[in-house]
Amino acid sequence: MQQFVTVQKLAENRWEIFSITTDISDLKRVETELRESQALYHSLVEQMPAGISARTPKTLCLRQFHVLAGLKNVAGSVFGKTALELS
Repeated sequence: MQQFVTVQKLAENRWEIFSITTDISDLKRVETELRESQALYHSLVEQMPAGISARTPKTLCLRQFHVLAGLKNVAGSVFGKTALELS
């Protein structure tokens, strides 16, 4: 549950209370499922014996690509950078 409450004094012995309550349990469940799915995906991709490098703005150059290409993981290298960071 998520709740938002404001209390305002209008006059002596007169108050205004405003409250909104929202059930966010479905949202929290879906967020947890998404995190678990992403962790599984990343684990599988990182363990693949193939090099993966894609030219999309949000895709990372993965570790195995680095190994197969003979690149060193040093500062300023392509490992872990997006295509936008490399251009």
